[in-house]
Amino acid sequence: MGFLKDNFTRLIILVIVAIGFFIIIDYFTPNENFYKRMLMMRKQESYSGIIIEKYIDKAEHSTPMLRLTDTVISLENDFWDSIMVGDSIVKIRGQAEINVYRKDTTKIIFDYDDYFKELIERSKKQ
Repeated sequence: MGFLKDNFTRLIILVIVAIGFFIIIDYFTPNENFYKRMLMMRKQESYSGIIIEKYIDKAEHSTPMLRLTDTVISLENDFWDSIMVGDSIVKIRGQAEINVYRKDTTKIIFDYDDYFKELIERSKKQ
């Protein structure tokens, strides 16, 4: 009887681990809920400063990074490609927009609402 009890216990543990694994995979799979969570996280960010360096952080999965005067931030590729060293950047907590100001008075607005809406639409087509 002990043999059956040990196998049953192992089976229960395996099932619990498998269910946990699938929950974690679903949580991190890029789908509509994932993108909505990412949008909410991005809206909670707040930073401002002059961009003094652009680089790719290879240790962090090749994440595009910006070094500002007093902080370092990650940024999506679509936005990062358009930004130049010397630009000023402002992101206000609770808002979806990033405002970038150039020395020649050009103002660029990146909108996370639009960006994540496009990603959600793409994920539905796949």
